[in-house]
Amino acid sequence: MRWALLPALILASCGHSTSAALPVDDPALSAALFLDARSIEPGLAKDFTCAGIEGAGTEEDPPTAVLALIRERLGVPVLPQSDCRRDERTSLVVGDRVTGSGTWLTIGDVGCVSPDRCRATVSYYVANQGAGGREVTAERTASGWRVHATGNSWIS
Repeated sequence: MRWALLPALILASCGHSTSAALPVDDPALSAALFLDARSIEPGLAKDFTCAGIEGAGTEEDPPTAVLALIRERLGVPVLPQSDCRRDERTSLVVGDRVTGSGTWLTIGDVGCVSPDRCRATVSYYVANQGAGGREVTAERTASGWRVHATGNSWIS
C-alpha cells in the first residue's frame, strides 16, 4: 500500500521548475536596472558611464548586449567596469579611452520571484560629487521593464 504514492511522487519530481524561466539574465531587465540607478542623480558626471554587476562579493562586467542598451538610452559611452577605476588621488571615476566626468553604476542582488517580477539593488558613484542607491522592484509590462523604488535608499 505504501508504494501506491510512488507514481505521484515521481510525477511531481519531474515537473518543470519555474526558476529556469526567470528573467535574471534578460538584457532588458539589466538595462532597466542600470538606467534606474542613473536616474537617481542624472545631472552628475554625465560624460560617460561605467557599469558593473555585483554578486558574491565581486563586481563583474555586464554582457555586451546590456552595455549596448544602456549606451543607446543614455547617448554616452558606456564601459564595462573592468575598463574603469576610481582615481586614488581625486576619487573620480576614470575610464579607459574616455575623457570627462563619469559615473559608476552597479546593480546587485538581482532575484526574480516570477517571470514578470524581480527585485534588486541599484547604486551610483561619482566620487566626491556623491554616491547612493536603493532597493527596487522591476515589473515586466507590455512596454518593457518598469522599475520602482521599494525599500531602503542611501546617499552620501
